[in-house]
Amino acid sequence: NSKLLAGMQVTVKNAGKVWTGDYIAEYVIHDFSLEGGYITKFGLKRNMVEEVVGKGTAVADRHADAAHQQATAASQDEGEEEAQEEEEQTPEFSNLRWMKDGKEVTGALVDDEVSLCFDVKNINNGERVNVTIWEHDDDDEHDRVKDLSETVQNGKVEKKWKVEYVPDDDDGSTSARELKEKGYTLPEYHFIAEYGDIMSEKSTILNVSDWIYKQLINRHTNKVLANTKYTLYLPDGSTINGITDNNGYMEKIHHIPFVSLEISIWGE
Repeated sequence: NSKLLAGMQVTVKNAGKVWTGDYIAEYVIHDFSLEGGYITKFGLKRNMVEEVVGKGTAVADRHADAAHQQATAASQDEGEEEAQEEEEQTPEFSNLRWMKDGKEVTGALVDDEVSLCFDVKNINNGERVNVTIWEHDDDDEHDRVKDLSETVQNGKVEKKWKVEYVPDDDDGSTSARELKEKGYTLPEYHFIAEYGDIMSEKSTILNVSDWIYKQLINRHTNKVLANTKYTLYLPDGSTINGITDNNGYMEKIHHIPFVSLEISIWGE
């Protein structure tokens, strides 16, 4: 006797990787005999539906994961690019220094012409950069000396300045305090560049000195004291003797720190 049971699902296990899986029975035949007993025969075909769906789902998931990873990577790259662009567009200052006659200097005399030089980045040619000169103080109590500005040319700024110093005993500046306390001072300058709200670091230090070179005039008669002998009394107790020239100027002896001097005029 036989019985047909089509559509029955059968799971085949341990038949090897190629054959293991789910199958659908196209037909099932049961045979019985006295010699062999019951014998069941299957006509099977591979159930591809679940595998296709499973594979499709896995592929879709892999595609989704890949798309997510690509989107994340793209977002990170975009963020890094934006940060890099923003950094590249931020004005920068570097190599702030004092120059004189084409050489970097750390000291100058009053009335010398020096250049305030520095390099810039992300500032267009022709744009103006502000520069402020400060009398340097080790305690960061700096005193403003001069406000200047100059245009950018080929990524550089160079501003010429004639060194000046006019101490005021009442202004409370570093040099004024030193002059009052010690009788001498050695002013130190630095400068800072500024563009918009971006400021540079401090420049190198410029030590400022002066010549003992003054014109002597009789304060009562306003007469120039030409060819007149004089004596300078320095804070350390030493003295300097000299004779004024035809225009009443003392000899240009040497440059020293600013000093508070006493002057005696022979015959006055």
